[in-house]
Amino acid sequence: MTQDTVQGAEKEPADFAAYFKKYKAALHCRADTFGMALFLAYQRNHRILVETGTARKKEPDFQGDGASTIILADYCSVWGGEVWTCDYDKKCIQNCRTATKKYKKYINYITSDSVEFLDNFDLVGSDKIDFLYLDSMTADAPGAHMHNLLEFQKAEKFLHKDSVVLIDDSSIVNGSCVFGKGLLTCKYMTSNGWKLLNPQGSQALFIRIS
Repeated sequence: MTQDTVQGAEKEPADFAAYFKKYKAALHCRADTFGMALFLAYQRNHRILVETGTARKKEPDFQGDGASTIILADYCSVWGGEVWTCDYDKKCIQNCRTATKKYKKYINYITSDSVEFLDNFDLVGSDKIDFLYLDSMTADAPGAHMHNLLEFQKAEKFLHKDSVVLIDDSSIVNGSCVFGKGLLTCKYMTSNGWKLLNPQGSQALFIRIS
């Protein structure tokens, strides 16, 4: 089946499930939330996928770093779209270029502070963001909570009613974030028209409800 055929066809859950099967075991604790996030992107015909914090190793590390750039670019190679990956560290971007070489035509590599990048996304990318993945800084780094919140707030003006937001390294227990880089962002989002979809997990997955 060609890419054009896929993009013009009816969206079938079985098609996506068959596609994502290759990543489920490798993603380990991220598999359910990442799979659901991409399935929503698939259903909603997302074409602009943006991530902060790039796949920073030359070889894929799905269980550790998550290798999200590879997965997002692979998704675009099958279903259409393009990825914007941002990291302030030039070495990480260089490593990402190596790891994602086969998908390079689907990826825009940006070396920048992620907050500044998101604030000015319309100048370098598009006037909308369909899929936003926030994964810059480690969860225990000083200022990680506030940085994550600032990222979302700067990106918020480019998000729309069908956008999907996924935040990595966020411990979700009984429908609330109790630890991790999304601690402040989750509280802000649930108070501003967004719904947390997963009651448990190590990532926070949101869709807009108002």
